[in-house]
Amino acid sequence: MYRRGAALDTQAYRNGYPGKKDDMTKNKNLDFYRGDIVCVPDRVTIEEIHEDWWGQYRKLEWNHGYIQWLFPIREQGLNFRADELQLHEARSIAEDPKLQRKILKSYEMMLDFYGMQLDRKTGEVCKSDGYAERYYNLSTSGHNFLRITRILKCLGEVGLESYKLPWLKHFYREVLVTKDLKAVESSLRGYWAGTLRNPSDVDELDAYVAELTTARKGKKPCTKKSSRVARPVKPSLSLEPEDTLDTEVTEDTLVTEVAEDTLDTLDTEVTEKISSLAD
Repeated sequence: MYRRGAALDTQAYRNGYPGKKDDMTKNKNLDFYRGDIVCVPDRVTIEEIHEDWWGQYRKLEWNHGYIQWLFPIREQGLNFRADELQLHEARSIAEDPKLQRKILKSYEMMLDFYGMQLDRKTGEVCKSDGYAERYYNLSTSGHNFLRITRILKCLGEVGLESYKLPWLKHFYREVLVTKDLKAVESSLRGYWAGTLRNPSDVDELDAYVAELTTARKGKKPCTKKSSRVARPVKPSLSLEPEDTLDTEVTEDTLVTEVAEDTLDTLDTEVTEKISSLAD
């Protein structure tokens, strides 16, 4: 059931949600990233989140409403004060370097929250200095797995697909080699890897995982090596300052799915109490 749900969810995403229409009257996500409106229920602008929330791990953990605003996707969450991403909004963000830089800053902030950091020149991801505590938090709070699925989907929608592969490679290293993030393996294989839209990226990730697996077992690869030279990751933008179907529903994450989405609209005090039960 889990695998089937994951396959259907990521297939719908990769296929562009067949039958879903663009609503030209909705522009909340675009307006938020342009700085014209605040997110709800937190009532802060994108600039305020970037400036004041970075490194505020308790706030990022227990507040649930902001994630749908930072990383809008073409699926409606249960925070009905945040709209699903519309196609015209996604195109506008993809065509505006300034807005893309803001998305990437949101991505970098969440990487820091997860104990990771971005190489701004290559797009690759590695551990941050204080990764141990952040890795523990990630491994023991399943609603963050759902957030990562959302982040990956959002990157692909707004023209930042190239940032997915390096992040997925990092996760596989931490699962198969260091084993510091074994807890995320099910979501990694079932959902996160399935968000890749470029066949060449899928092939590259498969080859990378095979290499890590055979190296771990001390065996020679049993598959033919690809003749394609691995391309360096070339981020589409500099990060310099500005110039639904089933969704990861398992026995462990069924409740935390509600914690991520249903609690979006609740006050922080109430959210903390309910989330403590979910986690």
